[in-house]
Amino acid sequence: MELADPSERTAMFCISTRGCLQTLKLLLKDFSTKEKWQLLSKQDSLGQTPLFDVASDVYSDTMKTLLGDLTLEQQRKLIYLQDRCGQTLFHSACVKGISLNMVMSSLRGTVNHKILAKLLLILDNKQRAGFHIAPKNQCSELMLWCKDNLHSELLLKLLKLQDSEGRTLFHIVSTKDQADFIASFFDNLSSTFDPNTVVEFLSIQDNNQRTALHIAAAAGSSELMLWCKDNLHSELLLK
Repeated sequence: MELADPSERTAMFCISTRGCLQTLKLLLKDFSTKEKWQLLSKQDSLGQTPLFDVASDVYSDTMKTLLGDLTLEQQRKLIYLQDRCGQTLFHSACVKGISLNMVMSSLRGTVNHKILAKLLLILDNKQRAGFHIAPKNQCSELMLWCKDNLHSELLLKLLKLQDSEGRTLFHIVSTKDQADFIASFFDNLSSTFDPNTVVEFLSIQDNNQRTALHIAAAAGSSELMLWCKDNLHSELLLK
């Protein structure tokens, strides 16, 4: 099980990639927790572990089988582990366009809620969180998941997080095809944060000094503008 190919991938990588749950159970049932840890923490030439492939294909039962017997500290190390690009298994899933709702639900059924929350905030070598590199429609999905599952302090951190281009979640999804979602999301957000905090989100500028409103306007979208007009009093709107 420890023999690796030229890419430094062991048989565990191949089994995990294919989600062969029964094979995994047969192979792992006689291993001690220490031996299991050694197999799962093995990194390939990219610095990735077998869990990167599991998360990317959302084999939730496979994830539970792999992580189930490990200690909380061992789970934390595997979930937070970053490859040579600084990316976690969450980044890996985002790059491949896997449904973020499925990824987060899969992990939530296996790992501690605090571990899961911190995972969302880990940045790669280009200062990008997973949502920065996910398809736009997946970002919308992630925003809804976070609103429903994170307490306000963590949600605030996530929504203010900027990548190396200075972009937040709002910059990424403030386009014509997503603006109606943004407006409805702000309706829900206003029940969690006061108007001043909402204005803070909208006032964050990227490296080109653009806010989410600039991007929405440039895309020919009026939904976000109309939401601001209808929901913010004149002084805040002027800002």
